[in-house]
Amino acid sequence: MAISRAIVRDQFTGQSSARIMNLIGLMLAVGPAVSPIIGGMLLSTLGWHSIFLVMVVYGIVALLVMAVWCVETNSAPDPTQAYPGQVLRNYARLLRDRGFMQGSLVLGCAVGAFYTMAVVLPFVLMEKIGLTPTQFGLVMLAQPCFYALGAAITGRLLRRIEVMRLVPSGLILIAVSAIGFCLGLRLLPLSLYTAMGPVLIWAFGSALVIPGATTAALAGFPKVAGAASALAGFLQIGVGLAGTAVAALLFSDPLTALATVMPSMALLAMLAHFALASKRKSRSFAVAPEELERAVDPAGAVGAGGEEIERGVHRDRP
Repeated sequence: MAISRAIVRDQFTGQSSARIMNLIGLMLAVGPAVSPIIGGMLLSTLGWHSIFLVMVVYGIVALLVMAVWCVETNSAPDPTQAYPGQVLRNYARLLRDRGFMQGSLVLGCAVGAFYTMAVVLPFVLMEKIGLTPTQFGLVMLAQPCFYALGAAITGRLLRRIEVMRLVPSGLILIAVSAIGFCLGLRLLPLSLYTAMGPVLIWAFGSALVIPGATTAALAGFPKVAGAASALAGFLQIGVGLAGTAVAALLFSDPLTALATVMPSMALLAMLAHFALASKRKSRSFAVAPEELERAVDPAGAVGAGGEEIERGVHRDRP
């Protein structure tokens, strides 16, 4: 994901970048939706060893595709940016930038929450509610489906609405989800609906947040897009790890952990968005009206059209 963010940043900015990041997010949602089904089929027909064999083959194919077909997207590569001292200076610069930290922390809480949920939810759904492992796998398919639905709607909205205007709407949905976690799990009878309802709302809301937050975090750093993307990804995983650690170390009951940690992450996301607002953001996302009105999705389902991607990829080639 960090590589894809850097590639997009090398070639696109503003609204175009947000549309393509939304498209990437929509494609990434397919993996969690189909992988449990594929894994289950392999497990039941060929045994658990086959799962690892398929992963090895997939990894080799991915490496070959990267080596043979993926071209350098940085029009002015600078080898000195890979020196350890320069890498540390780039990271220090990024950590001091309000715009980068705003987008990265919002991303970290919106996406990192999924890592925390992935650890805590199985205990709630299987131990507290009583789902079997198969039922749990089927229920969890709803999460990427709701994210994909949100990404598809975001793609349509990006035709007319500037991307950063979608972030508060997504954060509102995440806040609604946080209320469901905090109050619903404590005051309402525990059921599949009270446990999964906030999860699905969070997944839908995050689809509105991710394109704008990602583009905002990378917007001001065309020369260090790789470092910015890597650090943003590290913060996402780091926030998820921190949330998981808090849930495991401070709470003996997974239900209480879920009802406490998730609202805390939502609150942190909203504080980061509003408290770290940067003036750079408004300049970076100045978009011409014709760009907002351009219908770039021939299929009418996602946020970036093939012609726009082709123009961006080939614009620097002879």
